[in-house]
Order: sequence, then structure tokens, then C-alpha cells
Amino acid sequence: MFRTLLIPFDLSEPAISALRCAQTLADRADAALVVLHGMIPPLVSMSTPTFTPDEVVRALHEHLEQRIQDMLAQRGIDGRVTIRNAPVQEWIDDVAKAYAEPMVLLSRHGYSGKAEGIGSNARRILKAADVPVWLHPGVPGGAEIRHIVAAVGFDDKQDELVRRAAEFARAWSLPLKLVYVVDTMAQVGYFGEIGWVGADRAQDAFIDEMRRRMDALAARVAGEGIDAKGEVLLGSVPRKLADAAAEPGTLLVVGKHSRSGLVRFLVGSTPEDLTRTYAGSLLVVP
Repeated sequence: MFRTLLIPFDLSEPAISALRCAQTLADRADAALVVLHGMIPPLVSMSTPTFTPDEVVRALHEHLEQRIQDMLAQRGIDGRVTIRNAPVQEWIDDVAKAYAEPMVLLSRHGYSGKAEGIGSNARRILKAADVPVWLHPGVPGGAEIRHIVAAVGFDDKQDELVRRAAEFARAWSLPLKLVYVVDTMAQVGYFGEIGWVGADRAQDAFIDEMRRRMDALAARVAGEGIDAKGEVLLGSVPRKLADAAAEPGTLLVVGKHSRSGLVRFLVGSTPEDLTRTYAGSLLVVP
């Protein structure tokens, strides 16, 4: 599942809420918790004789580290702090490589504000991270997960996505719903991997085939001792996934790269769309 939880932290209230969620998740998974802070070094006048620029930066670094440690201690959170002199998205992958089975937990909004559904810094980190990223909804109880919905794509990333979703379901004894959405926008008007599906007859045949494949996939996952079922939906992928995961306490699991090329240009990226339209807990798997 994960053994290390990395939390980009900008000292904002949403980030503090994410810290509480992170502690709950870390306790449930018996995982280590690491808080990451990107410090932008201040401009120091070279005419100031008392301190050198390096001394000022070092003092600020020590002050921020102590402040964050105090914030953790006040909330009973056990974690280590890593601070670097650059935005977190520029070095998060380097830090992730130093830990076993890392996962990133992000608050949706911080001091940078909102940018089309999530904060601009959160968007940059989500794009840069090459490890699973959990987007915290920014409300109390964000770690109280009771259902898991996984978006299946039948592509080369599917096995990893299903494995991740199944690990959470198994570890927390939760039901797992596997969902495939027949994207009418992406499959009408061009000739794709599955062939031309513009005609109703061809689309019906495709839907029947997907239902058979989903039933087989759900049966395989259920064979691992998980309460799993499969479902095929028809419509806009982000909208249907958000509807499927609308029940409070649902974790929605999606792949990071669900579309590419012409399809991405025409209808967008599912994870990016969901960050704007889905307000619940979202796990993005690379």
C-alpha cells in the first residue's frame, strides 16, 4: 500500500487539515510520516554587514523547521521535517526515492489559493510527482474512507491501478467498485483503438464486451478475498466517475495518464478534470 507518507506543507489551514488526515492514514498503514516544505530564500542586501546571506538563509531554515516541529508536536503528530530552498515540486521525486513505498498526500488548497479546483502549488506537485498522490478534500474526516471506487481503463497502467485499489480495500476491509466508463465524447467521431463506435449497434456490442471484461476482472479481485464488483457506465468520464464516487467517505482511484495524443487534446485529461469537478478524496496512480 504505502510505507512512507510525504506531505507538502505550506503552513496554511488546509495544509494543517491535511496533516491530521496524514496522521490517521499513517497510523492505519503503520507508515512513516515526512513533512516537506519548500522555502524561497529571501533577498538579502549585501550592504548589511552583520550577517552574510548564507547565515540569514540558514537561520530562516532553522526557524521554519522548529516552527513546523512545534506545530506537529502540538497536534500529537509524529513525523520528520525536510526543508529545501526550492518549491516542493522541484525536488519531491528526489525525496521520494529515498523512502520505501512512498505516497504523497496533498491538501487541495494552500496559501497559493485556488486554480481551477485545486491550488496552483498542488497542481504543480500532482504533475511532477512520479508516485501515488492522495488529494485531501480539505474537510475534517477526510481520512474516514468507507468505500473505494477505481476507474479501470484496460490499458498498460490498469494492473498497477487495480493492485493499489485492492491493497487499500484489503487492508481496510472495504468494498471495491471497479468502474469502466464508455466515453461517448472520445469514441464518437474518430477511429480509435477499439474501432469506429459511432453507430449505436457497434457501441452496444462494445458495451457488452466491456461488461464481460469487467465481470471477469471483478471476479478475479473477489477471488483475493475482496468485496469487489464491476460496473460499466456510459457518458462523460469525469462526470460519471464523480457520480459513482459521490457517496460520502469514498476514495476515488484513477490513473495519472488516462488519455494521450489527439484524445487528450479533444476531451482533456480525466485526473485534471476530476481535480476541478470532484470534491472527495482522490488517489492518482502514475
